[in-house]
Amino acid sequence: MLITLAGSTFGVWISHGESKFELPYTEDQYTILVKYGYETYSTYPNFSIMPHIKRVLFQWHLANYIKGRKDEVSPWMEAFVNARLWLEK
Repeated sequence: MLITLAGSTFGVWISHGESKFELPYTEDQYTILVKYGYETYSTYPNFSIMPHIKRVLFQWHLANYIKGRKDEVSPWMEAFVNARLWLEK
C-alpha cells in the first residue's frame, strides 16, 4: 500500500488504545513500513498509537496540510489506489 509513498512525510490522524502490542525481536529483524516521528510528535504514555489514513482522504481533513500542494485528494489516497491495484493483480 505504501510503496509509492516511500520517503514521504505527511500528517495523519493518530488514535491510541486499541493497537498496543510488543514484538519479541529487535527492530532490525522486521520489515518496517511506517515509523512515527517521535522527535516531532509526542508519544502516548501507553505507547499504543495507530495511524488512520482513512480519516485524511481530502486535503482539508489534514490538520496541517503541506504548503504549496494543490492536490485534488490527500496524498494518502494513493495507498488505497495501490491496494486496489495489488488486488487486481
